[in-house]
Amino acid sequence: MTSALTTTLTAIINARVVPVIGETIANGTVLIENGRISAVGAGLTVPIGAQVIDATGK
Repeated sequence: MTSALTTTLTAIINARVVPVIGETIANGTVLIENGRISAVGAGLTVPIGAQVIDATGK
């Protein structure tokens, strides 16, 4: 039996990110891979094929 491995990618862009440690990131990006946060920061590149959620004004 063969199973295809799929990766679910989601990017939340233009978000105000308030980490537990460190400075607040204005207009930050949160990348989520297979249900887990994989990267947080300003100026991150959104992977091709990722579902994009724009958090502007939210």
